[in-house]
Amino acid sequence: MTETGSRSYAGWFLCLLAILWIFFYTAWRQLPYVRAGAAIIYSAKDAQERRGVVFPAAVPVASRLIVFGNSKVLAGFVPNLFDRQTGVYSSNMGKPDESRFVGDLELLAARGQAPRNVVVTLPWAAEGAPARDDGKVMDALFPFRKLPRDLVLFGMLSRERGGIPAFYRYGERAVQSMQRDRGWYFIDGQSHFPGDRLPDGFHLGTDRPDVIDDPAFFPRGPEFERLNRLAVQYSMRVFLVPSYHRVGELAPSPDYASTVARRMAGFSIFTVAGPNYFLLADRYFSDPVHLNPEGAAVYTTQLAGILASALRQ
Repeated sequence: MTETGSRSYAGWFLCLLAILWIFFYTAWRQLPYVRAGAAIIYSAKDAQERRGVVFPAAVPVASRLIVFGNSKVLAGFVPNLFDRQTGVYSSNMGKPDESRFVGDLELLAARGQAPRNVVVTLPWAAEGAPARDDGKVMDALFPFRKLPRDLVLFGMLSRERGGIPAFYRYGERAVQSMQRDRGWYFIDGQSHFPGDRLPDGFHLGTDRPDVIDDPAFFPRGPEFERLNRLAVQYSMRVFLVPSYHRVGELAPSPDYASTVARRMAGFSIFTVAGPNYFLLADRYFSDPVHLNPEGAAVYTTQLAGILASALRQ
């Protein structure tokens, strides 16, 4: 084969790859609700942070509050209820499988969506973000790479959810519900018990009822430095608050002041509130990790109880 012929075949091959890339990318963009539920919610929250409105312009900065965390926050913090009990305007920015939040806060601040009050339920990452994340690189180059798997799973699950059209609309309604509730979302897809309640006496082999967990909040590391610098720049207050566990999952928590508060002494921007964690009864959980709506109301009320006086100052 001549050199000209080789270049011709290479050109056709690249054209074919480009056509396939455009085809799959278009399909991925046109079918957002065939993805896994966590991916749908994560994508919607990410889009809101980048382009949407978290805090309406009419809400004074001093009244803005945002809660960061993972899926436990997503399912556990109800902004509308919290607002009625504290007088602020809050937003739930819990994301499935997400432990880094400082970058999200930086993005919101740069867009004029900075809150005055930042509530943190999980320790910031001990190390900075890796210089290179191969998964994110692949997602940037081929955002549709999980589409074939998603389509197969979607087709299988749709049989139990009223068929393909009904299941697709279910994903769309989930996003609308999450947005209407300012970030709170009941994760019903992982609930397999009657009434979305764990049975009394539920336990797992990984439970440690004789262990007191110490949340790893330490005032050091690049993520802490970024958070501290950002809070100073935008006059934010950062509240470190308890997450939640099942009764019997851990031993009852002692006072927060004996551990985290002592480590954070000297950083006046940071306020430590409440115990290390809350323990809630099995009936408040829809699965071993996440709260049902009744449990979310209990947890939100507990957070309001330990923050209300500080927020009114």
